[in-house]
Amino acid sequence: MITTLIVHSFVPFAIGDFSLAWLPPTLAIFETLLIGYALLFNRFYSLRYIIFQCVSILSNLFLYLLTYSFFSTLFFGNDPLFIILLIALVGFSWQLSLAQIKRGVNRLFYGKDGNPSENIQNVIFHFQHSTEHGIIRLNELLNTKRGQILNINSYSEFAAFKKYFAGNYSVLVKDELEFQIQYETHTGLSNIRQLKQDMDANNSALVLPIVGLNSDITHLFMVSKKDHNSLFSSEEIEALQVLFEQANQYIRSEEQVRKSQVLAGSIAHEIRNPLSKIQYHFERIDTDLFNVSNNSVHPFLNEQMKDFYKELTESKKAVQLGSRFIDIIIDEIKGNSINPQTFSAHSASRLIEQALNEYGFAGDSHQARVIANTQNDFQFLVNETLFSFVIFNLVKNAVYYFSQYPLSTLSIHLECGELENYIIVTDTGPGIADNAIPHIFDEFYTSGKSNGTGLGLAYCRRVMNAFGGNIHCQSKYGSYTRFRLTFPIINEEHIPENLFKELKEALTGKQVLVMGQKENTTLISSLLSGFNILVSTFDNWESAAKHIVNNKVDFAIYDLSLSPTQFEAFKNIRSGDFGSNVQKIPLIALSCENTKNTHFDTNIFQGDFKVSDSPMLFAQSLKLLVDSGSLKPLGHLIGKRVLVVDDMQVNRMLVQSYLTKEGIIVLQANSGNDALCIVEQELPDLILMDIHMPEMDGLEVTQILRQKGCNIPIIALSGEYCNKVTKDINQYMNDHLMKPIIRQQLIQKLQYWIPESEAKEMIVKRDDCINHSI
Repeated sequence: MITTLIVHSFVPFAIGDFSLAWLPPTLAIFETLLIGYALLFNRFYSLRYIIFQCVSILSNLFLYLLTYSFFSTLFFGNDPLFIILLIALVGFSWQLSLAQIKRGVNRLFYGKDGNPSENIQNVIFHFQHSTEHGIIRLNELLNTKRGQILNINSYSEFAAFKKYFAGNYSVLVKDELEFQIQYETHTGLSNIRQLKQDMDANNSALVLPIVGLNSDITHLFMVSKKDHNSLFSSEEIEALQVLFEQANQYIRSEEQVRKSQVLAGSIAHEIRNPLSKIQYHFERIDTDLFNVSNNSVHPFLNEQMKDFYKELTESKKAVQLGSRFIDIIIDEIKGNSINPQTFSAHSASRLIEQALNEYGFAGDSHQARVIANTQNDFQFLVNETLFSFVIFNLVKNAVYYFSQYPLSTLSIHLECGELENYIIVTDTGPGIADNAIPHIFDEFYTSGKSNGTGLGLAYCRRVMNAFGGNIHCQSKYGSYTRFRLTFPIINEEHIPENLFKELKEALTGKQVLVMGQKENTTLISSLLSGFNILVSTFDNWESAAKHIVNNKVDFAIYDLSLSPTQFEAFKNIRSGDFGSNVQKIPLIALSCENTKNTHFDTNIFQGDFKVSDSPMLFAQSLKLLVDSGSLKPLGHLIGKRVLVVDDMQVNRMLVQSYLTKEGIIVLQANSGNDALCIVEQELPDLILMDIHMPEMDGLEVTQILRQKGCNIPIIALSGEYCNKVTKDINQYMNDHLMKPIIRQQLIQKLQYWIPESEAKEMIVKRDDCINHSI
């Protein structure tokens, strides 16, 4: 009204210009069109987008009119053939030229960010990576705090949405529902109110359906209000519809993969439980029938019983390996990256020998064709289980062809370089064709094996890269295949800063006997002296025996390069002829590169290490002996009390079967609350705490104990070791053991965390507590 008054009254009489008299009716017609559009469609395009589209189309039209004007004026005039050709040209090139013009106009109106419609449609590239990446990008473009994609069949409260969209409605906007409720009157208002309530409950301002292959609605895209409460424009909604028409296949595929992962993870977890039961029963058979330690049977067993014990041992190894690889599968299913915090320093030769001993060969004949030369040993930072997987995979690939190639062999040897160290694995089987070598580390690529998955070598490369190294293949078809595993050299950067300080604190004042060749004892003596250790060296048993009888010895080191006669005499330490104190002395085997027999009798020795003139590597080897408890007196765990907290009975029984062999008294708790009561009443020497338990998990129990001032060592038991779990364990607990529990690792942890001095203090405290309660 005001504009009409100004145009019809003020302008003509004040200025004397009646040329604008057409403007009011034109504005009225435009207003009528806008109102009609609003009544039909309820929502508008943004003004900038409308201008952008109009300028683009008019510019494109002007381009063709200019072309027509130029050629018709200079060359063709109004020739019908020229006009027909021009129309055909416009038909073929209109979209192409419009797209080019839109790029320039787009930059003019929106700058480098582009217009919202195209930006939203380009989010399809993010959905190709993952749904989560796509949603994050959409939230940024729509300027909203929360957007999510939900499966419509997983939520019963979405029934109203499903019914609404089944009526060929393509979008739900909360503002439009509020308008209908306020101004419209019809029988469907109750349904509209229900839709609005559901949108309020989900804090959603916009809901879009996502359809599947059969045009069935499978998911809903629900997004909250924009910041500053601005409205969703029509171009944004249309772009979202186009986007989800393309993205629905990626959303469905990712959901199917997720379901498969959950199913596989559930199956893996369920398999772990019966494996734990099998492992427990194997331990019971071992204890009841043989009752041996360190895998060495009694020499007076008949051959049949020895064979039975051998089969039992192999079965126990298979169950343990199966359980460990289940953990790898679960980590892969969860998408967990390989955690470097699980890496520790190891001897390459020791892990190779251990892996070959644990591998389930088809028979002794196959095992005899595998030759390991573990000289040139070096240390590396690896995860023991993952390294075993790499060796197992390479051995399995070679042994697969042993039957077809009866003369083929597999050899493993070590090489030390200036910049890298190497493990070389070579088999003389069929070899690999030249055209296959570039692809053998690709996922799902198989060659030569009918039952292969194509994932083994790909995962091996991933593991090796996580170790900071790599794996390469060289092969000659029909002759050999050689895999070269590269490892970074451990230097000062990889050694903890406080390593030497910790060793000095643990070993200062210890008295050590070293028996061996003079050049070896001299080197070891000089290295040990650096940790304030009192070293006595001998090259024969007679002199060593006199020293042991008349002096205190905290642990003894024996050089395996000495003669068998000296070794037979040295074993008398374990006979008890020199007294019980001498019998308990920890014995460590020392080997060097020229030692003929690097294997040591585990009934005699508690650990071993190799001669190294590098103080850094020697310190790392010594730290492994300290951490494993190998330098503790034999039998010092007898009578100690350990609390096992786990909601699974079979897991508690398995740990109990391990500990009772060591003379340890085992207390059990099947919940966090029971654990708190037992700790308060019994004051155990150490606690083995399961991380994941119902009601109160192991971390909560540990936090409560620490808040009460409890300093009892607590070792976490868990089937996973991701970054979050690692952080929590380091904050509240003393150490960690991966499930399934391996007996040797468990005992080593206990030997380390229950020193004799601390155990005595705990006993005194426990007695005081008992006397006080009486």
